[in-house]
Amino acid sequence: MNHMQQRIERCPVESREQQRGSALIMAVFVLALLTTMGTALLFMSQHESRMGRAGLHSKQAFYLAESGIEDGRVTLYVANVGLDEVFNPKLREM
Repeated sequence: MNHMQQRIERCPVESREQQRGSALIMAVFVLALLTTMGTALLFMSQHESRMGRAGLHSKQAFYLAESGIEDGRVTLYVANVGLDEVFNPKLREM
């Protein structure tokens, strides 16, 4: 019976030590998981930032091209019709 009591008392101590080891492994696993998720979010936000800048450059190029076309249209209109008719609409009616 003495041997049986020693075995019962020793069993919880061993299981506590095993639980401590598994808690450490679990904590390291959770830390690695959170680090991986943080790194992924960092790369995603950098990618979104680059995409936003690319969209901005695309819009700037579009509006610059459109303003260039409009400037050319006005220049050709003035060259062909004359500056007097541009600023005096009554001359167009004659």
